[in-house]
Amino acid sequence: MRHLPLLLALFAVACYGERGQKPSSNLPPLPAHFVSETPLEGARDVKDVRGAVQDGQEVILRGTLADFGALATFKLVEDSLSYCGEGNPDDDHCKTPWDYCCEDPAAVRDYTVQVEFLDGDNPGAWRLSGQHGLDRLKEVAVAGTLKVDERGNMRLLADRVALR
Repeated sequence: MRHLPLLLALFAVACYGERGQKPSSNLPPLPAHFVSETPLEGARDVKDVRGAVQDGQEVILRGTLADFGALATFKLVEDSLSYCGEGNPDDDHCKTPWDYCCEDPAAVRDYTVQVEFLDGDNPGAWRLSGQHGLDRLKEVAVAGTLKVDERGNMRLLADRVALR
């Protein structure tokens, strides 16, 4: 019984991985046809398209990859926002700088778009993290079709992604 806390801690790490994220290493990687080896020209900032782009419009967005979802999704954050510790590693007091906890939550919400790589009508069951150079806080450009709901929430149904 005295080893029970240690066993529980090891179980938690094995099941949920680093920082509480469920591991997705058992998923196949993002298919290569979604990845552009050349830069995506004409990329725009999230703030520039919010309210100016209609549902179903083709766009190329640029920003910083903030965090991964459970399936083939990630959050793309406007480059004008700074993640905690950006440019000053000595001021990095945040364990999870990719959550932009040092920024105004309203600005983060307004300057973020959900990116989805679809397999049919739903996000694919592919691993994004660590694939094709994709990782948290990497600068990327993403091309796809913007979906905007009645409340102004945006998602980008991605055709291609490229590191910047």
